[in-house]
Amino acid sequence: MMQDLLQRHFGVEYHPYYICTLLHNKGAVSDFDQAVQIKPNYAAAYLKRGNARYRLGDQQGGLADYSRAISLAPDDADAYFNRGVIRAKMGEKDAALRDLRDAAKHYQAQGDTAGYQRATHAIQKVRGK
Repeated sequence: MMQDLLQRHFGVEYHPYYICTLLHNKGAVSDFDQAVQIKPNYAAAYLKRGNARYRLGDQQGGLADYSRAISLAPDDADAYFNRGVIRAKMGEKDAALRDLRDAAKHYQAQGDTAGYQRATHAIQKVRGK
């Protein structure tokens, strides 16, 4: 079963590193489930749970968590960036570009040059340039 899950979601064969990573992400989702039950307005918990869900192949779950993080922390550049990446992978080009532009704007406002460059590079990739 674990090997099937790895092959289906990650395109890899059984390897102890991937098993450990998969189990870590499943545990992280469970931990962040508890965190948001205790503190439902904790934006960082939604962001981190979204990251774990995305790594497990749950794009819809990741998208929902990033959206919730943005609603709680509208200046969170990482949440916009990550949601933009998922939307691009789902073929939602216009929505992805909006999110990535918002991410770039927030990274720039926060003085995060590396984040800004990463977002602008992602925008170019989504545009197909």
